Amino acid sequence: MKKRDPYFDNAKYVLIFLVVFGHLLTGLKENHPFFYSIYETIYLFHMPAFILISGYFAKGFRKQGYYLKITKSLLIPYAIFQLIYSFFYFFSGKHETLSFTWLDPYWTLWFLLSLFLWNVLLPLFAKSPKMIIPAVALGLVAGWFDSVGSFLSLSRTLVYFPLFLAGYYFSRPFFTQLQRKGVRIAAVFVLLAVAGFNHFALPNDMTGWLLGSVSYGTLGASWWEGTAFRFFWYIGAAVATASFFALSPAKESLITRLGSKSIFIYLLHGFAVKFILSFPGVREISQPAQLPALLLLTFFVTLLLSCPAVTKTTQPFIQAQFKPGRKIAGPSNRVQ
Repeated sequence: MKKRDPYFDNAKYVLIFLVVFGHLLTGLKENHPFFYSIYETIYLFHMPAFILISGYFAKGFRKQGYYLKITKSLLIPYAIFQLIYSFFYFFSGKHETLSFTWLDPYWTLWFLLSLFLWNVLLPLFAKSPKMIIPAVALGLVAGWFDSVGSFLSLSRTLVYFPLFLAGYYFSRPFFTQLQRKGVRIAAVFVLLAVAGFNHFALPNDMTGWLLGSVSYGTLGASWWEGTAFRFFWYIGAAVATASFFALSPAKESLITRLGSKSIFIYLLHGFAVKFILSFPGVREISQPAQLPALLLLTFFVTLLLSCPAVTKTTQPFIQAQFKPGRKIAGPSNRVQ
């Protein structure tokens, strides 16, 4: 069995940490402009980086049984959690009636559906790195149509597919080159510059543009304005994502194990975030000095959701592992 690469597990933990932290900020970002700046900076690269990693580990899509494996590891958990969210939203009072939808993903579940569809699209684009160009074109054109939205997670599937495809074409030496000292130093300044630009230059209503889930018209822009903005978003996301990978630690540590459990944290943290934000004291956080407490809370959530008791209990639903000792293999972190 090939050994897991700690570099990618470390990156996955930092990214899932930012996912949880970002979702906590979703309920607080309007309390202070600084919160909005952090939120926009995180959302520029955290999901693009996650998606790029997913593409990197999709290199075995031509192997026999690959699509059966990802169907089990992605669509079964997707269906189960769609059902759970239906009950959750009904009993929490968000929905007045109990309704079930299978093709319009709830909240974070879009990633599972899109990840499956990216793998389905991959054979059509895995012929040459030049195919990234038409993939970007698809992502730009997707914003022209109001009908391309959350149904089947189609908008995000098309918008983020170029990042998945880029990850597929990248080799391990590419990430090694990003770890050079000069590149790492430059990456620090790049991310600081991005954060500064978000704070001082961008308005606080850019969330819709960063999510890539609706058309340009829905966001109040013409087709050409939206196309131009998304094109520059691709550039900004690529630079910020490369900077993140340059700074991601490569040595095995505590976060390596936590990163290997990122799928558990991803699928379960939504319920934890909803619970935490239900407390008035949390919703009233409005000062930058309070952010360290929020960061500590985020770490606690990730630690709790990746602990053996939780992962063992939820494994049948999250990894489609119904027989002890038998693991359904899907996209992983094995050394390539």
